[in-house]
Amino acid sequence: MVDDCFSGNNENTQGVIDLTLQKADFPLNADDEPSSPGEPMKMALALALVMMAPTAHASCSSIADKAGTINGDAVGGTFAQLAQCDAKLAEDRFPDFMRASTDVGSLVGLSLAAIDTGVYAPVWGLLEKVPEISTRDEVAKGVGASCNDHAKVNDFLKGAYTQMHDRQFGMWRDAYRNCKSEELGAWLVEVVAQPPAVSYDEKYNVVTAALVKSQGAASLPVFGDAAIAAAANGGPFTTLLVRMNEAVRPATYGGVIAPEDQAALQETLSKVAAAVGQEQASLVANRLYQSGSEEAAVALLPVIYADRIQGKADLLYGAAAVESCDGEAVVHFALVIEPSSRWSIVDDVTPALRAFKPKLKCAAEGDWPVMTSHEPLVDKAALEGWVAEVEGQWSGRDLVVKSREEKGITLGS
Repeated sequence: MVDDCFSGNNENTQGVIDLTLQKADFPLNADDEPSSPGEPMKMALALALVMMAPTAHASCSSIADKAGTINGDAVGGTFAQLAQCDAKLAEDRFPDFMRASTDVGSLVGLSLAAIDTGVYAPVWGLLEKVPEISTRDEVAKGVGASCNDHAKVNDFLKGAYTQMHDRQFGMWRDAYRNCKSEELGAWLVEVVAQPPAVSYDEKYNVVTAALVKSQGAASLPVFGDAAIAAAANGGPFTTLLVRMNEAVRPATYGGVIAPEDQAALQETLSKVAAAVGQEQASLVANRLYQSGSEEAAVALLPVIYADRIQGKADLLYGAAAVESCDGEAVVHFALVIEPSSRWSIVDDVTPALRAFKPKLKCAAEGDWPVMTSHEPLVDKAALEGWVAEVEGQWSGRDLVVKSREEKGITLGS
C-alpha cells in the first residue's frame, strides 16, 4: 500500500504532486530569483506534505489491522484511534471491530467510541447483526444509559428516528428508555406532540413508551394534546390512550393508582373526550371506566350517544330474560328507559326481568339468564331488531323459541 502511494499508478498522489508543481514558483537554477522571499519555504512544505500522505495512510491502515488481534476493552479504544486518524476508513472497517467484540461490554464500548467520533451509520445497523435478543437489549441499554456521560449519544438517538427503518429502530427501544438526559427528554416531548397521520407507527410507538418511562404521570398533558391531534389526523389515537394508562400504572403489581395520578388521568381523558368525535369519545369513556373513574365515564354518555338521546337526557335499551326447559324457550323482553346515569343497566334491571310471569308449562331450572343491548338503541323501533338477534342466539341451541314483550322498565337517576 505504501509503494502504491509513491507509484505513478496512484492517481490521488500524482494529482497532489502535479498541483504542487504547477503552483510552486521556485527557482530552477542558481541564477533564478524566487518570486517572493517565502516561495522556497512554501515549496518545501508542499513537498513535505506529499511525502507524508502515504505514511499517514499506512499508519491508519496499521491501526485498522489491529482489529484482527484485539478483543475486550481494547476494541473501543483502538477504534477511536482509527476514527480520529481516518473516519472513512473507520466506518469501512467497523465490521472487523464488531467481530472482535465478544461480549456486551466490548460492543457497548465500540458503539460509544464510534458515536463519540461521529461515526453513526454503522452503529445504527449494529443490533441487526447481533443474533441474541438478550444481547441486543443489553447493548441498547448500555448505550442509552451513557447519554449523560457521552453527549453525542443524544444526537445519535435523535438522528436514528429519521435514519433507521422501523425494525432497526425498534431494536434500540431500551436505549431510549434508559437515557435520562434532559436533552433527550425534551426531544421525546417534541416527537410525541406531533403524531404521525397513520393508526400505528413503530418508531412513534417506541418513543411514546420511552416518554412514559422517562416522565410517568407528568407526561399526561403531552399525551392528551397528542391524542387530540391524532384524532384529527387519523393518527395512533388508541396507542396514546394506552400510554396514558401506563403513565399512572402502579410501580408494583397489584398496586393501587395514586389518588393524585388518578385525578390527573381523569382530567386529561375528559379534556380529550370534549375535543374529539363520538367514536373517539367512546374509547375515552371506556378507558375512564376501566381506570376506576366510572362517574367521569358516565358523564360522557350524552356526548357519545348524542344522536340517541330521547327527551332531555334519556337513553333506551333492550333487556331480556330467557325462560327455557324441555326444548322450548321464551324470551321475555322489555324496553328500558335510563336517564344517562349508569355505565351498565344489568344489575338494576335483573330483578324486574326475572319477576315476569313464566309462560312454559315446564319449570326452568335455576335463574333465568339476563341480557341487555350493548349500547343504547337508536329509537323504540330498534328494539324489535335486537330481540330478533336474541331469538337467533337461542334458536342455535336447538330450542323452539318464542318471544313475549313485557311491561317497560323505567330506571331512576
